[in-house]
Amino acid sequence: MSTLAQHLEEAATPEEKGPPEALCRKLRVEASTLMPDLIVQADWDRERLRAHREQALRTLLRRAIDGSVWHRERLHGVDPETFAL
Repeated sequence: MSTLAQHLEEAATPEEKGPPEALCRKLRVEASTLMPDLIVQADWDRERLRAHREQALRTLLRRAIDGSVWHRERLHGVDPETFAL
């Protein structure tokens, strides 16, 4: 699946054919498939947003510790399961 950024990059190349309106329609369709989650998140209260960010950070910490000796050494003593902001 292509991304909106890829469409924008393609639009900057001479290979992009067709009228500007066709490109705009193509970009609107792509954006509409990418935006629903972000639109829902725009209504989150402060606590829900904090919890989401904390969970994302815990996931990142887990991946870093599991996937890299260097990160594992740097993050020694950090427990991703109980880490809190």
